[in-house]
Amino acid sequence: MHTSDLRQRLAAILGEEEREVVDWTIVDQMLDRLYEDLKGCEYPHSVSHFISDSDIRAKDAAYGDYQRLDIRRFVDTGEYEESKEASRFGCLALAAALGGLAFWLS
Repeated sequence: MHTSDLRQRLAAILGEEEREVVDWTIVDQMLDRLYEDLKGCEYPHSVSHFISDSDIRAKDAAYGDYQRLDIRRFVDTGEYEESKEASRFGCLALAAALGGLAFWLS
């Protein structure tokens, strides 16, 4: 699927989610079709989260606003931020610091 097609499909889903009264059944159906059409394609990790988190957005307005803002940026500009894996050195340094603190407190 071309990025422009993905952005159009996401825009339609956002339109449904931004209605005054959201029909989450329709949103879920649209997301299910999009997920099926994306099989074998590469797309931003944030889109993957958006597709799978509709149940959370339905229950948590703040989380929904955050995700829709992120996807709206992708829809409007084509830009997105990917989460980055934590470096092993950073994780090791954090573990050592926490271990030292635990030792000091005991």
